Formats: sequence, structure tokens, C-alpha cells
Amino acid sequence: MGSITVDMAQAEAKYRELGGNILEYASDRLRRLVRDGYVEVCTGYKGLTQFFLKESSAVTVPSKPVVVKDTVTLKEVQVWLKSKIRNNNTWALRALQIVYANQTEDEKDAALSIVNNKKGFGSMDAEILTSFAQRAEQNKPFSEKQLNCLRMIVSKYWKQVLDKAGLGVIKPLVLKDLSTF
Repeated sequence: MGSITVDMAQAEAKYRELGGNILEYASDRLRRLVRDGYVEVCTGYKGLTQFFLKESSAVTVPSKPVVVKDTVTLKEVQVWLKSKIRNNNTWALRALQIVYANQTEDEKDAALSIVNNKKGFGSMDAEILTSFAQRAEQNKPFSEKQLNCLRMIVSKYWKQVLDKAGLGVIKPLVLKDLSTF
């Protein structure tokens, strides 16, 4: 069997440099190879998944072979979660609800950040995000401009969203997006 492996970080950097995404390219190609019986999948050392060509297969291997990780770092979770919040209104509104729930009652009433407890909104964002949260609670519609503003501001509170959901819930979602087979 011939082994197909590559440093994922290097491959990702190269494909981004070329304007593509190694995971989008490779996952589709590898999914077809596995489905058609040309490639075996083996999870191995340090959480890496390796793909092995079967001896009898006469298949053209991509010039950039891939190793897909089955573990994620906190930085990868951060990037994924911030991206979800910045690009999806549903994620942004749910993040707003989570962070607003972390505000104290006094902070909610005053639309300020009073207690320095690393929970809820920061002092610069408290007024606008409180108004957005109250608007959402009253089921009032948001303009596109308000949604854009909300997505950009609330994404910086990704850690509170992670704390609420838990790494056990978020991690499989990140892995699924990074490599779907």
C-alpha cells in the first residue's frame, strides 16, 4: 500500500495562497476514492487520519495528498465559531441571547457594563448590544445594517458562546465542517 500524507498546515497554506481550500478540494476527491474502494481510511497517531491507496487500484492520486485531523485546537474552534457568528444571522442572534443572559439585572436595566466579571457585554458594546437584545426579545425586525453591525460586534464574545454550549458540543461541529466524508 502507498501512503498518502502531508502536513495539513503546509497544504492549507499553499491552497489558500492559490485561492482555494484544501479541505473542500480534498474531501470531495477522497470521499469518491473511499466510496469507490480505491482508498482505505485509517485513524492513527496523534489524531491524524491517513488515506492508503489499495495495491490493486489504478487511480490518479491528487498531487497534494492530505491528512485530515480528527482533533481541533482552541484556535481552530475560535476561528470557526467567529466565522459562524459573523456570517449567519441565526448564530449571531443566538450568541447575542447567550451573552445578554450573562449580564446582571442592573447592567440590563442601565444598558451598561457595571461589574467587571468577564461576562456579558464590554463597556464599549453594552449600550448597542443591550438595545439589540431587547429588540430581539420583543421580536422586532432588524434592518440589514443592524444585522451587519450585530454580527461583527457579537463575534468577539465567542468565548462566552463556547462556555455556554461546551466544547463537547462545538468540537464535533468544527470537525464536521473541516472534513466531511
